[in-house]
Amino acid sequence: MSKLILAFIRYCMGLFIHFCLSCRFNIMINIIANQKQHLSDTSNVRENSARPYIIGFILSIILTIIPFWMVTGATSSKRTILATVITMAIIQIFVHLIYFMHTKISYEECWNLVSLIFTTVVIAIIIAGSLWIMYHLNMNMMDY
Repeated sequence: MSKLILAFIRYCMGLFIHFCLSCRFNIMINIIANQKQHLSDTSNVRENSARPYIIGFILSIILTIIPFWMVTGATSSKRTILATVITMAIIQIFVHLIYFMHTKISYEECWNLVSLIFTTVVIAIIIAGSLWIMYHLNMNMMDY
């Protein structure tokens, strides 16, 4: 019975694809022509597209070397080193978002920013909840 149902679904899907291809052939040709035109218009943009990646890579290396040097050299107090490492990590997150993920604050890309903020909030809730649970389990499991 399941083979008959699957065969019927494949048959209907084949008819749907055939209908879409035969009825919308001219629309597809226009879409392909527009894409070729768009690609030829953006040929100058492609030549300069490596620049943000190079800038982001250099900034990432700098933001990694500074804390590494401070930790291995032990040039400051532990609080200063910890503050520097956390600060450089936060700056590096923004460098990755801007230069590698091309996150921009604009009206067109507001949903990307909203999804990023939502993901950050969910991760923060998971981490805070896990720490809270572990703390209370530790307090309840200790022998007095």
